[in-house]
Amino acid sequence: MNLPQIKIYVGKLSQWRKIYIGEEHTETICGRLLLLYGLLQIQEEYEFFMSDDFQKSYHKLEKCLVYGIHGKPSLLGKSHIHFNISHSGKYVVCAISKIPCGIDVQEKKVLKNLRIFDKILSEIEYKDVMDKVDKIDAFYEYWTRKESYLKLTGQGITIDLRKVSKPVWFEKFRLQERYIGCISAERKCETIYKNVSPDDFLKLFSS
Repeated sequence: MNLPQIKIYVGKLSQWRKIYIGEEHTETICGRLLLLYGLLQIQEEYEFFMSDDFQKSYHKLEKCLVYGIHGKPSLLGKSHIHFNISHSGKYVVCAISKIPCGIDVQEKKVLKNLRIFDKILSEIEYKDVMDKVDKIDAFYEYWTRKESYLKLTGQGITIDLRKVSKPVWFEKFRLQERYIGCISAERKCETIYKNVSPDDFLKLFSS
């Protein structure tokens, strides 16, 4: 059985800061450029978004972006393409697929106050985390799973996180030791991860 693919493009913010477009935050620009890079890997989208200058392609992408009630982005007139973007600390990730997906990444930080556990975890999840040797790591795994599911459904943080359902399918991932992430979808998928640098992106416009 052929599984639907989710391609996850990973960018380091420190590298992407050299590309300046308008007044947007670096995280926003990097996320959109990773999205544009991924779209340009798809033949029919390449023909639509490609220009002789990357900024023209970027602005063409901007015009296609529309947002749902709770802020989930999509591409106008392209219901066959699904994507989701997340950023934290030094990294930005962009997931692209033919099926709905949600992605979240969080930099694992020392939590000065563990009361946040009560706001995000159900009683069962709380007990599971407290039984773990690395409680912070276990907490972030639950947190990113919940966030990725809410981004999949497009609900955003509009409901009690303690009551967030478990996704039909999800996959945990790591970006170095300090970054924990999760990708969620409505069915089992094959995931392909690719680190993308600005040079990889700009090569598309140099041929």
